[in-house]
Amino acid sequence: MFDHVEPHRGDWTLFCLGALQSLCSPCHSSTKQRIEARGFDVAVDADGWPTDPNHPANRHR
Repeated sequence: MFDHVEPHRGDWTLFCLGALQSLCSPCHSSTKQRIEARGFDVAVDADGWPTDPNHPANRHR
């Protein structure tokens, strides 16, 4: 399944020309949707810090 890296939100130019990535159906239907709804990913690194720069814990770093 192809997924728009940046959500197009109805923008025809982004829909047609935006970057795409390949995702399995479960990731597209759950993981990606949660990230878009929250605005950040909850994945953490080996030290336990969130890897997404948009995560609230990284705003002060």
